[in-house]
Amino acid sequence: MFVTNFPIIDLYSQRHAIAAIAKQLNRSDILIWMRQYGTVTEPRTDLAEGIHLFESCSGIKAAFHFSDQGLVVLNPGWYT
Repeated sequence: MFVTNFPIIDLYSQRHAIAAIAKQLNRSDILIWMRQYGTVTEPRTDLAEGIHLFESCSGIKAAFHFSDQGLVVLNPGWYT
């Protein structure tokens, strides 16, 4: 399924553009889109419930979660 061809290289730096595009998509399609450009994992700890980690194909990592307002990208280094 085609979602968008906007490439995700650095989720944090691109967060405003990505959030705007994500508002037009459901959660499943957002994750499909992200997985076209990297890997998405969910840490298995109580402190990270609802948090996802994205690592782009270039190795840049960022954490994010879904809220009622849409996709929220967390500050760099949150997951370290």
